[in-house]
Amino acid sequence: MAEHTSPLGWVVAVEAPAQRYAPGLSLAYQGEFPRQTGLFVDGELVGAFPSASPDTGAGAGTGAEASAAAFLDWLPTALPYALKERRRVLILGAGGGTEVSNAVTHGAESVVAVELNPDVARLAQNADGKTGGARVEWVVGDARSFVVQTNERFDLITLGAVGGLGTSAAGVHSLGADFLHTVDAYVDYLERLAPGGVLAITRWLTIPPRENVRTILTVTHALRRVAPETVQEGLFVSRSWGTVTVMAKPSGFATDEIDALKRWTTQRGFDIDWYSGLEQPTSEFHLLEEPVLFDAAAAGIAGDGAAANFASGYPFNVSPVDDARPYPHHFIRPGSVGAFLQTSRGTWLPFAEWGYVALIATLVQSVVLAAMLTLLPVAVSSRGARSAFSFPLAAYFSAIGWAYMSAEIAAIQQLSLLLGHPVDAVAAVLAVFLVCSGMGSAWSDRIELRRGWLVLSAVAFLLLIHAGILLKLVHLLQPFPLPVRAFVGLVAVAPVAFLMGLPFPMGLRLLAREDTIKTAWAWATNGFASVVAAPLAVLVALELGSPIVFLAAAISYAVAAWIHRDAVKQQTHPAPV
Repeated sequence: MAEHTSPLGWVVAVEAPAQRYAPGLSLAYQGEFPRQTGLFVDGELVGAFPSASPDTGAGAGTGAEASAAAFLDWLPTALPYALKERRRVLILGAGGGTEVSNAVTHGAESVVAVELNPDVARLAQNADGKTGGARVEWVVGDARSFVVQTNERFDLITLGAVGGLGTSAAGVHSLGADFLHTVDAYVDYLERLAPGGVLAITRWLTIPPRENVRTILTVTHALRRVAPETVQEGLFVSRSWGTVTVMAKPSGFATDEIDALKRWTTQRGFDIDWYSGLEQPTSEFHLLEEPVLFDAAAAGIAGDGAAANFASGYPFNVSPVDDARPYPHHFIRPGSVGAFLQTSRGTWLPFAEWGYVALIATLVQSVVLAAMLTLLPVAVSSRGARSAFSFPLAAYFSAIGWAYMSAEIAAIQQLSLLLGHPVDAVAAVLAVFLVCSGMGSAWSDRIELRRGWLVLSAVAFLLLIHAGILLKLVHLLQPFPLPVRAFVGLVAVAPVAFLMGLPFPMGLRLLAREDTIKTAWAWATNGFASVVAAPLAVLVALELGSPIVFLAAAISYAVAAWIHRDAVKQQTHPAPV
């Protein structure tokens, strides 16, 4: 039906008679299913909106609208509207606009839909001009930045289930940084609610539960930071056949509100896994082997210690994540990979995260191919190649190669939150690093070799500062306009990028008096480390967070400083023969 291409992705709108997009739709729904137009970004489903009726008669159009309205009321994401008076609604990650229609259908007076991809927003916005008298505003931009910049308060902030169940279950997004579902993000959402407001998060249900457990633990942790006195009464969890909806209310759910939610879920055949006073989950319609959602909610309500104990004993890594490690879709523990691979394929395939598996495979391939294409040619190029190899030389050029790439990757991740999209962050960070590092390399001839260790020490010191304060600076800058954020963020990384351009040419100058084989080893070891650093740094960020990547890079430059100083001393005061 439509197609758009941009650096953010290839967006296609597709209409087909058999197309159905209804995340968690009640199995008790017996009405008609409205025709839909699906939206795909790079081949991945991101949402759908009602198609225009093929009939031109007024009666046909009215029937289609009534069918769409009835259908929306049987989706799990309609649960918050059972509380009534959700007049001001904020939809984050609006996608195809289903939740916009949901809000309008349920009487919202003001709806703000935030969508990062402008082509998706344009297609969804123009799909249906009927707003039922509601004021609907589409905002193209980063949801986190919008939440901290707006002064408006909302009765409901909602995040729906994005994409398809198969994509979620396969762990395709396990490597994708997602700043919408971190503890810091949930705190921002809760603080943007009006008095009596509700935060509703709907995620796909995978078996055994993983993402839903983390969502519950993250929501309770955020609630404890915003309204510690009402955590017990501020959580409600409902489950359908395919989704779990977690609702948080800082002021706490009243008894009559709990009763309304219970009636709503019973009519639609949804189960309840938690509310204040629930002694056991009401698994009347959709059964789980173990009441893990109930147990997770109980642990989260009990406190951070109980939540940590529950998460540590769970087969998957379901601990809440923050902006320093924004990978809420990564659940495989590193130690469990070997156990999975030792079992039969049919046993571990349903639980494998293919993004994580691909990262490990990429790291192994990088080590093998980089060694074959960089180290091996030097080793076999001449008879004296092996004797020319020295550990300090290899350690120095490997350290600065690994550290440069690691610092670059860590900066890209943290500035993705600042700039609103990883595409923007990659373009900006690469440009600044390459330009500034090139300028530093050109300037390196003016630095005396005996002072080179000071340059390396300065780089290590600046990276140590970045590890401690860059993310805090990003949070501080988020309320400002994008040009201000971009300027300050890039200025913050420019000095260290400039200094990072000096160590490699200074190291080559140290070898100027040596034979060419040592210079070849310098290039080879640096190239090997740079290639391997890319997947390795991502793996470290995935498991430990981007500040630890900065810290590892700082340590590497500190080691290189010590090696450089020792090498200069040996050249100045050679050992007696």
